[in-house]
Amino acid sequence: MWYVPKGVVWAIGGLLGIFALLFLVAGCLNLFTGDVQEAKEAEESSTARKKASDARAEKARSEGRVPSGANTAPAPPPAPPPAPVPTPQKTTEAVTVRVTGTPGIAFQGSYGKLQGIRSVNGMTPQDLAPEQVEVGFLSFDGVTAVIQKQAGDNAELRVQILADGELREQ
Repeated sequence: MWYVPKGVVWAIGGLLGIFALLFLVAGCLNLFTGDVQEAKEAEESSTARKKASDARAEKARSEGRVPSGANTAPAPPPAPPPAPVPTPQKTTEAVTVRVTGTPGIAFQGSYGKLQGIRSVNGMTPQDLAPEQVEVGFLSFDGVTAVIQKQAGDNAELRVQILADGELREQ
């Protein structure tokens, strides 16, 4: 009786499994390669027959005779191109930052779109230069404003964001 350690048995079994897998893969690749080759040959044969038929028909037309079995009806007009898919329209709104409150209060801050934040200093009441903002389907454009009083008194300062004259934020 032979004693074979378990590790050796597993190694031999693993090697046999690997060889079986390699033979299986090789066989499948050969089968697929054969199918691809047959498909290419069939396509080339079909293309060659079509070219030969077209050449015979063209020759017959140039000689003024109609080949047998040819369709003498005029070709139908080409199909119209497909209608374009409507895309959601994006429009723009004029967004204004309005600073109001007790008249004559000095303020400072920044405002604008993410692509162009501007610093501002001024006195109330004041409408800051409007920003054109895209609105509509999948539009992520917007305006932000950070405005504060320069004096530490009890005067009121109000900041409003208006889109096309309509109050949106305060």
